[in-house]
Amino acid sequence: MPERDTITSIYTKTIYYMTLLLAFVTPLSWQGSRALIVLIIIIWIAGLDYKGFFERIKNSLVLIFLLLFVLYEISAIFWTQTSLMGEETYFTNYFLWFAIPILVTTLKREQAGSVIMAFLAGMLVSEIAAYGMFFELWTINGHSKEYPSPFIYHAHYSLLMAFAALLLLNRIFSRGYSLTEKLLMGMFFVAISGNLFILQENIGQLAFIVGIIVAGIVHIRLRPMALFTSVFFVVSVLLITYYTTPMFAKRVDTAIADIKKMEQGNLNSPWGIRMVHLKAGWETVKNASLFRTGEVKQVVTENIGMTVKKSNLSNQKHTIEHHIHNQYLMIAIQSGLVGLGLFLTVLLGLLWLPVRDVELRQVAVVFYTIIAVSLFADTFLSTGPVLPLFILFTSLFTLAAI
Repeated sequence: MPERDTITSIYTKTIYYMTLLLAFVTPLSWQGSRALIVLIIIIWIAGLDYKGFFERIKNSLVLIFLLLFVLYEISAIFWTQTSLMGEETYFTNYFLWFAIPILVTTLKREQAGSVIMAFLAGMLVSEIAAYGMFFELWTINGHSKEYPSPFIYHAHYSLLMAFAALLLLNRIFSRGYSLTEKLLMGMFFVAISGNLFILQENIGQLAFIVGIIVAGIVHIRLRPMALFTSVFFVVSVLLITYYTTPMFAKRVDTAIADIKKMEQGNLNSPWGIRMVHLKAGWETVKNASLFRTGEVKQVVTENIGMTVKKSNLSNQKHTIEHHIHNQYLMIAIQSGLVGLGLFLTVLLGLLWLPVRDVELRQVAVVFYTIIAVSLFADTFLSTGPVLPLFILFTSLFTLAAI
């Protein structure tokens, strides 16, 4: 029916423009991006073609497993009874994941470029604000030079910077851009990567380093020269940054000192605290069934308490109150090995997506590699701005593969 087609077209365009806004807002506001994702889901429920939705879903094995994972995680709360992150946050988190199949079945492949440009525009605004803080032109949220992460928590922002820098680097290596465009992207790349090391956030820096190596291999194929060139570039960047940026040098020296303490059995350090979390999480998973770990909060708290006691930690209160700093363990703790198995299936499926566009395929491999690495350090897909980033680009990559 023509009238129905017109209504569907209006809804489709609305979701596209909201996706552009979501891409722009993701580096600027976690609350704003979360609200936009909820609105996109509500608009889709109100007016689109459900039959067409399921027709497209069944043609993508990754989307099928993704939906199975989300539905399983949501149902897991009924037999684990509690969640480490809080029941409301837990439900909200997995509700947002439904935006992925919605965007995949609503957007058009040719719109991906505009969405990526909107994300880079948001990063540009954020970086201008960050360098204004660094040069003490203004303060944002009471922070200035010592904390140049203007709008979102620094750990999450470091991952957004790492991905944006690698996205720009991939375009610089590509043949589809003019020399002028590459020069401008090169300047933006230097600005973002510079702030990444100024910010002193280890996980973003690690993701950036791993991403550069993977990008080199992806572009030059699996040749020894590719690995050598990537490693040489990474080592050069690290040495230059270490000797020219006092804050980065101090962070590296502190990390080395913490590792030496851990080797001696002293876990009274930020790295030691994370090790306690990992030990407690592993103890919880070892005693779990395929489907559950029991009363999640109670079991994990007991295991953390025992680990703290064995480790003779002085900062016990801080250790017990914080969550497990590992996404994989968090999923296994919350929903058992079945939940973890579904998640790993989704992650591997995304990593090997048959993306048709060469540039997007290269970016997808880098993106999911740094996501996979970062999840060992924290629960970035549980809450915070990395989740909208994951939803947005997973939608674009999956769309380009079906």
